[in-house]
Amino acid sequence: MGINWKIRSLYEKALNSSTCAYIPMLWCSYMKFEILNNEVEKAKGIFHRALQNCGWSKELIMDGIEYFPDDLKQTVDFMVEKQIRIHTPLEEIKLLMEHGVQNL
Repeated sequence: MGINWKIRSLYEKALNSSTCAYIPMLWCSYMKFEILNNEVEKAKGIFHRALQNCGWSKELIMDGIEYFPDDLKQTVDFMVEKQIRIHTPLEEIKLLMEHGVQNL
């Protein structure tokens, strides 16, 4: 458990710096780290923080949709609010997710 604490500390230090706070890949990596450690609620909090800094990143948003499918409508609403293009209607996205289709 000590190593996980250290890794979290490093992520937090990096993401609280002005040079790294706007790097979507770093946020995605941090979310995935928490998901792999079965810390879904922590990962969800990280996702919401990441959206504040990198809400323009489609990669980040797609990871959020994959990790938190129950929040799909909220995430799509965010995309519409930020005028991020969505090529598939919400109903189709839900159907695809129900059938386990990846890489929307």
